[in-house]
Amino acid sequence: MVSSPLGLRLTSTGENFEPAWHSSSARFLFVGQKRPSHQAAQVYEYQINTYRERRITFNNSETRFPSYTSGGLIYSSLTDALKELPEQFYPQLYQRAFPPFDIYSSDLFGNNLKRETSDTLSDTEPLSLESGDFVAIKHQRDHFEIRSEKLGAIYKSKNLIHHLVITPNREQLFFMDGDQAILYKLKAKRSEKLSQPTGKIQSLSYSRDLNQIFYLSDNQLSLLRLQDNCLSESFPFPSAVQDAVVSPNGSQLLLVSQLGGARHIYLYQTPSLKMSCDSKESASGL
Repeated sequence: MVSSPLGLRLTSTGENFEPAWHSSSARFLFVGQKRPSHQAAQVYEYQINTYRERRITFNNSETRFPSYTSGGLIYSSLTDALKELPEQFYPQLYQRAFPPFDIYSSDLFGNNLKRETSDTLSDTEPLSLESGDFVAIKHQRDHFEIRSEKLGAIYKSKNLIHHLVITPNREQLFFMDGDQAILYKLKAKRSEKLSQPTGKIQSLSYSRDLNQIFYLSDNQLSLLRLQDNCLSESFPFPSAVQDAVVSPNGSQLLLVSQLGGARHIYLYQTPSLKMSCDSKESASGL
């Protein structure tokens, strides 16, 4: 392991990004690419207590956006799209911002593989729901949707929808609708705008134990306390960060940075931040 201004660097080979915590806060999924054994993006799992990684997916196509399910993982991949819709015959599909990703699920060893979606559109950022269902972002030709296989279209926008997050009780979604942070309540079928820091939001994530949204904006971390929609002060990272994902218990962050020349994942202790709307000086609860 290598210490750095961004904490402990966990990955060492190739490029690594898109970390997704397990509910235990003890392990996480991520995407690794440009490695000696493969060039295309593949899914790995990392155990923090042993500092060891394990490759899960083995294919020759790009695999992205992994997240845990109750019995394994779900992710987006071009595995079958490249066979059924070869790029040389359908170049327009691969010239989009997102190529025609389908969604797949498997156990944590890559077995019991199941293709969940199949069309020429792109399906990204899948998240598990109850009873084997899931939500994902569907890139329609003239708009974007958050869809469930069982419920259909849940939310639509002309803007790019990104950084989709779900609460552990599977009742609320958080995401960016263009430049605006949104809370969507699944049972009530209602959305509302969230307070957010100024500047461009690079990522958002959610702490289950703190019930707070963590924003990365212009290389600074800030928190939103959901119980009263209160924003914290900002914390500037000492080096450039592309992604910041808080652990479910709120104690640690997984950072993605090119500090070492390539994208790597770093483990960083969550800083204590004062909440701007508190009458008394207080920390974020860490």
